[in-house]
Amino acid sequence: MIASIGEMILDILQEEETHLVAGGAPYNLIRRYTHLGNKGIFCSVVGKDSEGDFLRQDIEKHENILPYIMIHPKKKTGVSKVFIDEKGERSFRFELHRTYEVFPSLPESIYETCSVFHFSSLPLTSKIGQKKMLEEMKKLEKMQKKISFDVNLRPALFSSVEEMKNRYESILPHVDLLKVSEEENQILNLSSHLLKKDCLFFLTKGKDGADLFYQKEKITLPSLSCPLKNTLGAGDAFFGATLYQYEIFKDDVFHHLKDILLFAIASGSYAVSHSPHQYPSKEELWRFIKETNYPY
Repeated sequence: MIASIGEMILDILQEEETHLVAGGAPYNLIRRYTHLGNKGIFCSVVGKDSEGDFLRQDIEKHENILPYIMIHPKKKTGVSKVFIDEKGERSFRFELHRTYEVFPSLPESIYETCSVFHFSSLPLTSKIGQKKMLEEMKKLEKMQKKISFDVNLRPALFSSVEEMKNRYESILPHVDLLKVSEEENQILNLSSHLLKKDCLFFLTKGKDGADLFYQKEKITLPSLSCPLKNTLGAGDAFFGATLYQYEIFKDDVFHHLKDILLFAIASGSYAVSHSPHQYPSKEELWRFIKETNYPY
């Protein structure tokens, strides 16, 4: 089982009509992961407000998610206005209120139950969040747990590119499964010496598919041929499916790199060609792969 740790945000989706949607990258990921068939734990902090109530009610709709939600008495729940242009690309305007700086104190049962712990990148935008994330990652390493991390870069939330790079570089040596987009890597210019030797490193390339690096191996697969509706949640869909497959093949990852990458690409492709809040089962995802005549 995995635990996804990080922010829940109320997304105000600006389309032809305005929609209120439960969001936040780690919450999007755990929804994708659990709809494929596994149970998973989601750990977060929300404010004592109507936005927080809305988000906690949304979790109840997803029976495979086991929530561990702390209600902060003073900090407000984060809000994000999401804009989708005519090309399906998204942009964000955040009102975060820094609830993401507060890491919930996890009970021992979660550490005992979960083998993989996924972290969002938003805490890195503050010194407090960075410190708490590092402390938690080091604790998990001592417990021999696997750490998953999605770069999900937000340059506007840092005071400078140098500050952003330094904060990312502080946590990357602790990560076992890492996802970064081609555009993000052009900014961060990640060096292999920062990563663990056996880190599963996913480089996503949009319509051109993705690369997977593991030890001395490199696997490259194209994306599925499908129409683009919007890119909202595509990265979370990719990585949610990655962790689903990793849980299946974790005892023999080396011989299943292609299986892991294919399923991840298919999930990302499904996300961009459907409504952002359609979550496929594993059977629907395999059917989607067959329908696109994917050469695998």
